[in-house]
Amino acid sequence: MANAKEITESLLQFTSSLYSKAILQQSSDLQNTFMSPLSIYIACAMTMAGASDTTLQEMWHTLHVPDALRSNEFHESIGQHLLKQIASSPDVEVSLANRLFTLNNVSILDDFKHTLSNDYCSDLESIADLETVEDKRHRINQWVALVTRSKIPELIAPGGLAEDAVLTIVNALYFRGMWEESFPKEATFQSKFYCLDGTTIDVLMMYNHQSYRLTEITDLDAKAIKLSFNGERWKMLILLPNQRDGLQKLLNGLQQPGKFASVLAESFVEEKAEVYLPRFKLADCPPLDVKKLLQNCGIRRLFDREADLSKICADKKLFISDVMHKAVLEVDEEGATAAAATGMVAVAMCYMPTPVIQVDHPFFLAILGESDVPAFIGHVVRPEVDCTS
Repeated sequence: MANAKEITESLLQFTSSLYSKAILQQSSDLQNTFMSPLSIYIACAMTMAGASDTTLQEMWHTLHVPDALRSNEFHESIGQHLLKQIASSPDVEVSLANRLFTLNNVSILDDFKHTLSNDYCSDLESIADLETVEDKRHRINQWVALVTRSKIPELIAPGGLAEDAVLTIVNALYFRGMWEESFPKEATFQSKFYCLDGTTIDVLMMYNHQSYRLTEITDLDAKAIKLSFNGERWKMLILLPNQRDGLQKLLNGLQQPGKFASVLAESFVEEKAEVYLPRFKLADCPPLDVKKLLQNCGIRRLFDREADLSKICADKKLFISDVMHKAVLEVDEEGATAAAATGMVAVAMCYMPTPVIQVDHPFFLAILGESDVPAFIGHVVRPEVDCTS
């Protein structure tokens, strides 16, 4: 189990680093953000199986892979441990799919294909015979839409695939979980959500009075609550600032090294609580420049013409031109649905008898799998809502 722990710690550190860079990109103008660090991590790991020299060393470092795992054992550990921690159960539907698309006639080396197949359950699809680059783009998008149950119908935008693209490694992740304690629909009511700019928007506010795991993160000046999905392997973590305009302070604190991991390790106390949570979705977040995020984290050689991806194919010199990523989330009374796709071209607080968690202002959230594997992460500044139903 040592490798499982090391892989999870590697993912946690990568998540913290990547998310911190995303926050810095927004500066003081925070916007809705939702991403799957797990999806990006796996896409990077698959690419690493074909990398050598400086290209590989930068990726080892950025993914925070310990020296003892810097070999084929890393890829084996992902297959044996990480992918099992996010597997479906009778109560939660999780679909993680990986595919290597070859866009031109190129000979992929057997060792690379073997690693992707054995350790990442990835298959290979040649779309070299499709006539136009738009046909190829459409085929990749079609596969992503299938895996994500049409939640991500267009990973690659028109014109987003280069004419000279040789291959695309795509990772798609779909999650659908029903709340362990669903929110009664008859209790949902119209309410206000207080935005950072001082304005308010109308939301449909869900309500429940059940047992939840709660704590106070004093140095972030925030309350934390874990809402379990059926089966208890998966949960949603919400960090709610104590002040309506406190999200920036909370996110600044989360950027401190090791802070996200320490929040996950907090002692949560199960308490009866009144929880108010808006029904919302995150589907139209501003696009993340994942290539720039990864470069800022330390992966640079991969994206220039000096990249060494000679373990993918021997007859062409490859480099990664872009990384495409999109994640969506829908939260309602019954549960949460999330999907993502990536392509590479303190002390428990003392509560009053009935604590009240009123999520009526900007907050942080994460969807966590077994062993607190961060599958999705983000922050809500202004919920995308539909108050007509």
